[in-house]
Amino acid sequence: MKINQLKSGVILSYAQMILSNLISIIFTPIVIRLLGQDEFGVTSVAGAVVGYLSLLNLGLGGSYNYFYHKRKKESNEDGVAKLNGMYITVFSVIALIVFVVGMILVFNARRILGNELTENELDIAQKLMFISILSMAVTLPTSVFGSYIYVHERFLFSRVVSIIFTILSNVIKLSLLFIGFRSVAITIGAFVLTIINIIVTITYSVKVLKFRFKFSGFQFNLLKSMFAFSFFIFLNQIVDQINWSIDKHIITRFYGAASVAVYSIGSSLNNYYVTISSTISSVFSPRINKMVSTQIDDKSLTDLMIKVGRIQFFILSLIFTGLIFFGEFFIVGYYAGTGYEEAYKVALILCAPVTIPLIQNVGIEIQRAKNKHKFRSVVYVIMAFLNFGISIPLCKQFGIIGCAIGTAVGITLANVIIMNIYYHKKIGLNMFRFWKNILSILPSEILPVLFGVFILKVVKIDTLTEFLIFGVLYVLVFSVSVWFLGMNNSERNLIKEPATRIFKKLFRKNVKI
Repeated sequence: MKINQLKSGVILSYAQMILSNLISIIFTPIVIRLLGQDEFGVTSVAGAVVGYLSLLNLGLGGSYNYFYHKRKKESNEDGVAKLNGMYITVFSVIALIVFVVGMILVFNARRILGNELTENELDIAQKLMFISILSMAVTLPTSVFGSYIYVHERFLFSRVVSIIFTILSNVIKLSLLFIGFRSVAITIGAFVLTIINIIVTITYSVKVLKFRFKFSGFQFNLLKSMFAFSFFIFLNQIVDQINWSIDKHIITRFYGAASVAVYSIGSSLNNYYVTISSTISSVFSPRINKMVSTQIDDKSLTDLMIKVGRIQFFILSLIFTGLIFFGEFFIVGYYAGTGYEEAYKVALILCAPVTIPLIQNVGIEIQRAKNKHKFRSVVYVIMAFLNFGISIPLCKQFGIIGCAIGTAVGITLANVIIMNIYYHKKIGLNMFRFWKNILSILPSEILPVLFGVFILKVVKIDTLTEFLIFGVLYVLVFSVSVWFLGMNNSERNLIKEPATRIFKKLFRKNVKI
């Protein structure tokens, strides 16, 4: 059953990711044009400011997986119930703090966002911040129910629910916009859906998975261990906020909402890129914790990292090279329109260095499962503050491109250089073998890259039809080349086996008819 859940989780995770990204790619141009560049920029910077409040969960959300398996091994169901009660209690206190601190941010929005925003833009930003803060405060105490579903590997349920709410969210968003409502109404609609999602999650956890919690017997020693473990996850969250949100804040203060909108488009493409890679590795997190808890050898963990990393590299290299060859027309000609030319450069600068950590993000789960994630957290914090320090002068000198460069420098130093050494020396993963396997893929991508250069140099893409035709041709050339020259038999079987089953089912149906 769990193997089926794992396979279903991977398939549905990608189905959700593809659906979510496709919806966003199709609908974002409509949203930008209906809201306008300035209000779109305001929504982006308001979301970035509220995002800082997520740091107040102190990384505890990422620790549940570890402590659940630890408690399950050491104790009975009563011990798990007490663990659940502790998480609910702690997150309820954090939710109250989030709301109070959030209100302080709302009432001091002018000081935080600077003087480049107009009074109307500031008013919109404050309303968006208030609704988002309220949503965050409500979500925190109930997040343990989602974590409980996750550790039980019930990916089928969680992904199906996510797909349904992804569709509903965008349908409501567009409906409100076409009726004439603006960003505030959209955020209220999202908040209502969040409440419904929470109710569904709690119901499934309690009724199906028999989620139980006890508030008695509060164990302060366990709480201390939870905070010690989570502290370094918390540092990682600080890094993420600095790397992916602080740029918007800097740009707002120097250049205003319109420039933030341009940067946000490039940053959003990078977010899609990150999501595509992290989708598959996130499904393996419970499995990795179990492997480590049973003291499985490092060779097996390296094999898993290679297996997942190669699949991620096939996908990411297709997307990144496609972004190089077709990204400029996609952004300016369709996705965002004129006035967003620099978003293409921002996307390339952000996506290039992040590719390496994305194909290695199974390693992050291995670190946490081994409780050896402290070093990574400290390194990332140092590099994040380096990013912040160099992004300000770079932004003054080169505008939004400077901010992107600052982020790229920090990612390269921390992820590409330092962490690969740490994986090899301290975590026990054979990174020489990992990179030998990854680099063996590159020769299979020479032909599609040459084809892409030919398109870039010889063909001038002016219409969406031309973009789609040459884009499909590029995907076909890339896929054929990688299939015969890059993939091993195991990787080909990942595609051939489900495709064969589908073909047989279709063939049987046709025969019956």
